[in-house]
Amino acid sequence: MTTIYPTQVTCSQCGTEHEFMEVGSTSVFGSPDLDLRPAPLARYNLGYDVQQCPNCGYCAADISIPLESDVAQNLVLSDGYQSQLHHADFPELAKQFICLALLAEAEGDLQATAWAYLRAAWACDDDGQEAQASHCRARAAEYFQQRHSADAEDELDVDEKGSQEALLSDVLRRAGQFESAQAVCEQGLRVATSDVLQAVLRYEHSLISQQDTGCYTIENAMSTVA
Repeated sequence: MTTIYPTQVTCSQCGTEHEFMEVGSTSVFGSPDLDLRPAPLARYNLGYDVQQCPNCGYCAADISIPLESDVAQNLVLSDGYQSQLHHADFPELAKQFICLALLAEAEGDLQATAWAYLRAAWACDDDGQEAQASHCRARAAEYFQQRHSADAEDELDVDEKGSQEALLSDVLRRAGQFESAQAVCEQGLRVATSDVLQAVLRYEHSLISQQDTGCYTIENAMSTVA
């Protein structure tokens, strides 16, 4: 089961105090998706991963933590940020994650930017907004690729070779960018040493060859192993 509790949070941007709900504990029953979105029940906690100040619109995992750069702080009240926050074409939760991504980019954190866009895509998935989900995944892929090109570790607690390629190829595939997904997947197959990653990447390669943009799990991939 999942337990949640109320907490009072003071916005570091405007100083107003608001109540938010936070997750105290949760459970996971099943396999994560190929893009690492967790299985239920944790899957349903996406809305607790971001807070939006009702007064100024600051979006963060914890709005009590101040932004570090003047650029990011000024961005919150900018027309571009506020326009995105109230964009009619995206689900409410997706807009919050996109704004979180904009601020992470302004702070120079490519990895946080990528994950915020990916979480925005998950929110679009849940709302049945396929085009918007594809857009958010394409943006996530851009920042994962930039981070990968810098030859830096991603935020996963996994250091096997091929882990970054496994994630990125799935994000690209689900965004419909099959040519790029195939290239990344094949690179992953060349470097991965883990049997699990090899199985995931081979399964991913099969999905890419079929131009399948659907959601699949690591368990789906492992079920194909003889």
